[in-house]
Amino acid sequence: MSKITKKAKNRNSKPVKKKRKKAKKKSKLFKNILSSILLLFLSFTIFVGSFIFFTTNFRLKDIYADANIKIKNISNDTFMQNMPTIIYDCNNNIIEKLAYYNYEYLPYDEINPKIFDSFIAIEDKNYFNHNGIDKLSIIRAGIEYIKNKGVITQGGSTITQQLVKNTLLSHEQTFKRKFEEIIISLELEKKYSKKQILEYYVNNIYFGNNSYGIETASLNYFNKSSKDLTLGQIAFLVAIPNNPTMYDPLTKIHNTLKRQKLILSKMLKLNFISEKQYIDACKENVELNTRKNKIYTEDNYMISYALDCTIKELMLLNGFKFQTNFKTLDERTNYFNKFDKLYSEFNSKIRKGGYNIHTSFEVNKQQLLQSTLDNYLLPYNELTNDGIHKIQGAAITIENSSGNVISIVGGRSSDLNLNSFNRAYLSYRQPGSTIKPLVAYTPAFEKGYTPSSIMNDEYIPNGPKNADSTYRGNVTLEYATEISLNTIPFSLVRDLGPENVVNYLHKMNFKYLYPNDINPIIAVGGFTKGVTPEEMAGAYSTLARNGEYIKTSCVNLIESSSGRKLYENNHIAEVIYTPTATQYMTNVLKGVLNKPNGTAYGYSLSSVPSAGKTGTTDNNKDLWFCGYSPYYTTVIYVGSDIPDTLNIEGNLPSKMWKNYMDKLHIGLPYKNFN
Repeated sequence: MSKITKKAKNRNSKPVKKKRKKAKKKSKLFKNILSSILLLFLSFTIFVGSFIFFTTNFRLKDIYADANIKIKNISNDTFMQNMPTIIYDCNNNIIEKLAYYNYEYLPYDEINPKIFDSFIAIEDKNYFNHNGIDKLSIIRAGIEYIKNKGVITQGGSTITQQLVKNTLLSHEQTFKRKFEEIIISLELEKKYSKKQILEYYVNNIYFGNNSYGIETASLNYFNKSSKDLTLGQIAFLVAIPNNPTMYDPLTKIHNTLKRQKLILSKMLKLNFISEKQYIDACKENVELNTRKNKIYTEDNYMISYALDCTIKELMLLNGFKFQTNFKTLDERTNYFNKFDKLYSEFNSKIRKGGYNIHTSFEVNKQQLLQSTLDNYLLPYNELTNDGIHKIQGAAITIENSSGNVISIVGGRSSDLNLNSFNRAYLSYRQPGSTIKPLVAYTPAFEKGYTPSSIMNDEYIPNGPKNADSTYRGNVTLEYATEISLNTIPFSLVRDLGPENVVNYLHKMNFKYLYPNDINPIIAVGGFTKGVTPEEMAGAYSTLARNGEYIKTSCVNLIESSSGRKLYENNHIAEVIYTPTATQYMTNVLKGVLNKPNGTAYGYSLSSVPSAGKTGTTDNNKDLWFCGYSPYYTTVIYVGSDIPDTLNIEGNLPSKMWKNYMDKLHIGLPYKNFN
């Protein structure tokens, strides 16, 4: 190389060094600016949050005080004890204890390290570098909080925060709860080491199907200790807690496996596993090997309904707004996605333990209702491919004075060990003629019609036909109800306005109403999805209370295991129909039972006045009887889970109702409708 070339090279090298120094300075300056911007965002978020606190009567010092009380009470026992959830009947006798399962707690050194790696990879990759909170995540969540006008849409939760939320706080999505969670998380990291927090976390997190903690989950799903799990099995289990319903291995294993692959990829990216380990784990065929003893015991009908009522009350207390009316399909879909997710969270939380649930169930009446249903359905023994009786039934009884559910039956007792599906509040079926008093006749009485008002029973083009395909000309509304004509209620709903009468059902919490239901055909039971026995019982008990609706529930009181009151049922009544309209309706429905032309003639109660309505859908697929006395309302339903023509006598629900209700009223003094 020539001297000239060397000199040229040396000359060119100096500017390069200067450029690098300038680039480093620019990079450092950029980082400082970015850091300052992030701090400004954080400060702004805190400022706005503080402002919201003060304008909504929340005081920061009160939140600090509440958090500090919780911090002082934290001990190892906080994370190592699982008190059962206890369900009581109306006399404070224990119906059931939940969370009495084989819970296994493992100390840190006995936990497979890959379990910790898996959780850190998918939940909190900066776990060992933060002090309990992830500042960037909180900033992002804070910005979203501001953008959404005070609604929390992002959690920004670390493993420490999740532990605090799951063991010490509620799941309500409020700034107050989030701020308290942050305070406790910061203090928790001062009190316990990172290893201890990880130990508490993996031993308390919920893996679905009454499996709390990694060891319990490993034994329940794979029938072996977690220390013996393969990498693929570990990632499979770690996939579940994010949403135990969506990633339930027993019902949605494809979702679980999909998330398992995501976890493995994140572990590879963080160098927690090698390329070979990743490939081998992805290829692994994960097969469940559940314990011979059941992972959980089947809920009986009282338990499942008590839990459903409890979950909904806790959701309400934590800010969830229940809704039955939707403008668009997307609005409906988004609502039920949120509902299902929060419902699943509280279901898990309650089943984990820590609650005392005081119900209105009267066990002797529950047994009477169950035996009545079983005995009347005894002759119908055809089974489905699943071994469940094809012809099923459901029934529910409400005490009219309080609105309390005192008994509920969701199916035949012989099927309980095979299927605990509670048809009384979960099965949506077409109501047939039982809907007529709720959407046609009582609303008409509110608008000035009377039982003696006359309407023309005639052929309606594209309208419903009467059951016997004949028409009677001018008839009174009373007579039309007693013989269950279809043309008259259809005409009434058409004239009153379908949107107006559907609104009565919205007010009484009928859950699955669609825009297509704003149609006169609902007058004869033509719904998009249908109704439940629970909803019908709540509505008919409203007629019995002169138009006052009380939310249908069996829960009177919810407490924590320590005795702290969380909810008390005040049985608040809301006026749905006028007293005059319901008194007209009750008098007409009395005739259904005690007049020779009535569809339920001969089934009036022996010792007290009674009123009711029969219902049968097309081709005899669904049979109903909804009736009430001054004391109780009972709804009986008979049908198949997959709708099919029933080769049984159509008045079977009426027979069940009378037999059961007569026994229910033995010893009660005579009482008339108000």
